[in-house]
Amino acid sequence: MASLVMLASMAFAQETPMLPESHGMTDNQPAWGSVQNFDLSAGWNWWSTYINGVDLTTLENVLGENGQAIKDATRMVQKNSSGVWSGTLSSIEISKMYAIKMANASNVSVRGNRAHANEVPIEVKNGWNWVAYPVAFASPVDYALSAYTNPQSGDAIKSYTKIAYYNAGSNSWVGTLAQLNPGEGYMIKSGTSTAFNFTYPIVPSSERGMLTAQYDNATKWQPEMASNPSNMNMVAVVNIDNEELRSDNVEIGVFNGNTCRGAVRPIYVESMDQYIVFLTMYGENNEPFSFRLYDEMGDIYESNEASVSFKADEIIGGLDTPFQLNFSTKNNTFAGALNLFPNPVNRGEMVNMTLPSEGTVEVVNVLGSTMKRVRMAEGTQLAADMAPGIYTIKVTDAEGNVYVDKLVVK
Repeated sequence: MASLVMLASMAFAQETPMLPESHGMTDNQPAWGSVQNFDLSAGWNWWSTYINGVDLTTLENVLGENGQAIKDATRMVQKNSSGVWSGTLSSIEISKMYAIKMANASNVSVRGNRAHANEVPIEVKNGWNWVAYPVAFASPVDYALSAYTNPQSGDAIKSYTKIAYYNAGSNSWVGTLAQLNPGEGYMIKSGTSTAFNFTYPIVPSSERGMLTAQYDNATKWQPEMASNPSNMNMVAVVNIDNEELRSDNVEIGVFNGNTCRGAVRPIYVESMDQYIVFLTMYGENNEPFSFRLYDEMGDIYESNEASVSFKADEIIGGLDTPFQLNFSTKNNTFAGALNLFPNPVNRGEMVNMTLPSEGTVEVVNVLGSTMKRVRMAEGTQLAADMAPGIYTIKVTDAEGNVYVDKLVVK
């Protein structure tokens, strides 16, 4: 079940002070000679630091041979095959977050003076903002954003994997992002027309070991990240056989063909008295998505919604108007993959598919548009007469069972 559990550990980033507290360091002074460690995964990471004075050259060097790219909201540097970094990004600011691409998972560290958290203004403008968390200790979202000015319904804060939305009904932030962690970078979406600054509060020494909030939302489906450094989000409610779901004993997954691009279990939001799906999705531009439900009996169902296409940083639905994900247990059982062969296929050739009975075949392009819809008999081949590209092939048989797979046409 999706539940709120309390954890005391902060494994992502850890500070190693070089001088003890007895040397005069207080809550409002920097830790001299500190080291901040980061565990960076293969692919994209959203990163920030609480160490003052980290410059671009230092960051490039500490990423080592696994570092591939560093970008902010508008600029980027990349490393070529000769190991030389080049691009338009020229500096690192402690108030900003950066997307870092790694060839392999790696642990890196930076050394310097720890910042005064309450002296690092975080600028927020209308729309999305790339912001740092320059604090050496984790803290719950509500506490971390206690000085955030005049939050609006629809405001959001997200990491690369989780998100929380401001809920005016409870005057709190709700979602899968329950705490902010040292070393992670975040994006804040503001609906306020006027720009403003806020600072994160100091975490008192007496509370540094406090229990911090994390949602236990482990899923069967494990998402496959994309080459895109951005993500996309959805706020939804689930309807099964026209009844709104009142449980967290299901899992919702988003798929491109059979590639999982996001998975989560519903979370109960008390002020709304609803079980809400806070889904984070990864994809390539315009990649079409479909949705599946995995229930507590182990059955999988395909949503009868039209597919959604990936668009970086888009939010579909909201706390006021959640997206409706509709499933039927009566005639829409997800049966599996089509096992297309050959795949990739040359344009004009025939593609074999594993189809046990007659069905309706839909060919969907990366924009989410249906290119053709045909009836096919058991074991019939599909003519790959589409233009070169990536397509989702979806077959629904006479009993409502759904088969989905991805086809690459060369």
